[in-house]
Amino acid sequence: MDLKQLYKNVITGESILLDPKESTMCPYSEIFTPLTDWVVTHNNDTMLIVMQVFVNDILVDPDEVVINDGNTFTVKFGVPTAGRVNFLVYNGIGGNGCGVVD
Repeated sequence: MDLKQLYKNVITGESILLDPKESTMCPYSEIFTPLTDWVVTHNNDTMLIVMQVFVNDILVDPDEVVINDGNTFTVKFGVPTAGRVNFLVYNGIGGNGCGVVD
């Protein structure tokens, strides 16, 4: 039996079942100084991203997240905020490997 991983979009409730042998999930973490917009560049040419945002090591919901294009997204806050974003980028079946975060 092949094991697969189930991921769920907590906003839409949609689920995706992935075979880790056939897909690439690239994990990243980036730390930010106080800014209202955290612009993250992952260079993976995909808009399939799962993320968590932490402020003072507490999981928080940002005001907004904007997927700018296949290589960048922006985490937005109402006031300048320092913290960390952990994220996974899904590169699809037979993924082309992980890009480099700028």
